[in-house]
Amino acid sequence: LESAPASIRDYRVVRPLARGFYSAAFVAEAGKLNRKYVLKVSPKAIYDFFKKDFERECKEHERIADTSEHVVKIIDFFDAEILFGDLKLSCHVAVLDYIDGVPLAEFISADRSVAEIAQMAIDLFRILGEFRRAGKSHNDLHGGNIIMQNVARPMDSLDTRHKAVVIDLGSVADGSKSSLEECRLGDLHWIVRHLEEMAE
Repeated sequence: LESAPASIRDYRVVRPLARGFYSAAFVAEAGKLNRKYVLKVSPKAIYDFFKKDFERECKEHERIADTSEHVVKIIDFFDAEILFGDLKLSCHVAVLDYIDGVPLAEFISADRSVAEIAQMAIDLFRILGEFRRAGKSHNDLHGGNIIMQNVARPMDSLDTRHKAVVIDLGSVADGSKSSLEECRLGDLHWIVRHLEEMAE
C-alpha cells in the first residue's frame, strides 16, 4: 500500500484502500467520466502457493452478486504486470463497484440511533440469507469486509441512509470454515458478534 501503482491497465489509481490476507485494494478511476472502481490486486504467486483458483473465485463472486442486494458487483477480472515502486509483480486483478461508505467496524464505533442499529441487524441477516440461498458460506464476515454504504433506501426502511454491502468474497466456500482450533468464526457467529457490539 505504501508503493501504490500509478495505474493498472486503463485504470488510474487514486489512493490505496485496504490490505487483506491475499490482496490489496485500491480506489481507481477510468474513462472520461472518471468513474470510480475498486481494484482488488493479488500477486499470482500467492494464489499459486495456496492453490487458489482466481478465475473460479471471480465467476463465483459474479454468480452470488447477480442475485444479491447486499454483495458488491464484480465488473471484470484480468492479469497484469504491475509496478509497485521499483518492484514489478505479476498480479491477478478483480474490478469491483466502488461502494461509498465506511466499514462496519467504524460504523458501529460511532453513536447510532436505534433505527440504524435495527436496520443493520436486518441487513446482516439478509446477507446470511443471500449466501445460504447461493449454497455458500462467506467465511470472513468481519467488520472490515462489510461496508455501510451511503445510499437512499425506501422510506419504509428503518434506516433510509445506509445499507450493508459485503465487499470481499475471497474466502467463500461450499461450507463453513469455522474452527475453534484456528479461532475462525462462521458467518452466523460473526453476525452475532456484530449484534452484541451494537447492543452494547
